[in-house]
Amino acid sequence: MRLGKECGVRPPQGIRALDHCAKLLGQVQSRPRDEDFKASTSRALVLLSRSQDYRWTHNHLVNSLLELFKKETDAIALCNSGAGGDAESHRLMLLWIIELLGKVARLYPVDARDQCITPLHKSIEGFLVAAGDARMENACLRALLGCGHHLQVQVAMFLSRWKPRFSPLGEETMRAVCDFVGTRGRKFGEKTISVQRKKKIFAH
Repeated sequence: MRLGKECGVRPPQGIRALDHCAKLLGQVQSRPRDEDFKASTSRALVLLSRSQDYRWTHNHLVNSLLELFKKETDAIALCNSGAGGDAESHRLMLLWIIELLGKVARLYPVDARDQCITPLHKSIEGFLVAAGDARMENACLRALLGCGHHLQVQVAMFLSRWKPRFSPLGEETMRAVCDFVGTRGRKFGEKTISVQRKKKIFAH
């Protein structure tokens, strides 16, 4: 456990991180409209992830969030079919899940790039393309930028060809995009030039 190895702090006896994770995810599903509670739950899950190995985070938190995303999406479809239910609460849960995935994506080390970050990036990219409203589109784009912490080129390439379906983008999202382009743009440009030069060399 990272908390013990890096900080010399012994974890509480008899309490498993997995149990904490399951409890927090269960609680937040019962309070989908409580924004303060969801924000505090996000912070708790991020802190919990920081105390664990990245494999734990991917296997237990990220996979659980992806499963919950599917569950909430199915619930919205059921509501829209006339079966009843609170579709807006399920939409709010989807937004919370996406935002949290973007925050967790920044916690991965470089070693997890191929095994964990790239698949997560592809999932979020798919959610973004399929977004059905402006709120979801903005949330997915911000989450995708979280993956850009390690996948600068992939995210920059996506942004270069992607156009929002619901414009204009929100102010918070535009700030995130500008921050990403400003801090990662030069590095992306250098890598792109390097790749193009190599292609020309091998083409001869």
